[in-house]
Amino acid sequence: MGIIDFKNVSVYYNKSKVLDNFSFSVEGKEIFGLLGPNGSGKTTTLKVLTGLIKPNSGNAFINNRDIWDNRNLFKKDIGYCPQFDSFNEKLTVRENIKYFAKLYEIDDDLDNLAYNVCSYLGLNKRIDHSVENLSGGFKRRLNIALGILHEPKILFLDEPSIGLDPISRNELWKLIKELSSEGTTIILATNIMEEAEYLCDRVVLLKNGRNIISGTLTEIRRKTPKLETIIIYTQGSVRSNYQKIIQYIHSLQGVMYVEYTNDVIRIKARANYSDEIVRYVISHLKMSSVIVEDVKVIPSSLIDAFEVLVGPG
Repeated sequence: MGIIDFKNVSVYYNKSKVLDNFSFSVEGKEIFGLLGPNGSGKTTTLKVLTGLIKPNSGNAFINNRDIWDNRNLFKKDIGYCPQFDSFNEKLTVRENIKYFAKLYEIDDDLDNLAYNVCSYLGLNKRIDHSVENLSGGFKRRLNIALGILHEPKILFLDEPSIGLDPISRNELWKLIKELSSEGTTIILATNIMEEAEYLCDRVVLLKNGRNIISGTLTEIRRKTPKLETIIIYTQGSVRSNYQKIIQYIHSLQGVMYVEYTNDVIRIKARANYSDEIVRYVISHLKMSSVIVEDVKVIPSSLIDAFEVLVGPG
């Protein structure tokens, strides 16, 4: 067993199944990613792991102890940084830190604690600034500061880089890496493939509350379908008959996805079917009196493969 074990967990909200027999395991000191689109069950998983909700079935464990049964015991071992900021914007950075330290029942010199945490997170020059005047990047840093005041062994991050510009996001990612290097086990919920690739040692991909695929990114690359994107440029003559043409393309073996915009047909297909698909589509377009100006076939990214795996519905 790992430091965290999530075993056959199901959760219902108003008779709707949010987690469906979901299982995974997290090793100590790793960054583990919960990767999936909005509504896939990531936040609900974090709420189970932090003892905020009880599963309808299944169990979640930290160090072989049931989380729900021992939720008060685990409060000092875990930190939780929710998707939305948890601080009071009318208070200063220092005041927020001191307030949350009291909630954690920390008995240290709280001014000294605030200074040390702010120095660690690069907030020391803004320690007495009102939070409402901070940039988005510094607000996310403060959100993490409030989650690590009590030096938790396990840190849960729910979409930490949401709404950040690229520079602030990259700085935040470096901070998360640093926390991990110091021995903190981190569980990261994200819908950003790039974030998972940069930060995570292993990930599990969720769809409708189920484990679709899991492992290291290298393992997942081997497991996911190799795809290519076929781009067909036309002279606009598709418009009058595009629904039948798109329907025909959808029917071809190996086609995963088709879209038509601005006289361009884009087809995501399994790589071993691409040549055959191109021949059939070009032939069909000619029979439909559609003029084809150019055709390109390009390798698709791992992100494309994940989009196919999570798909619609």
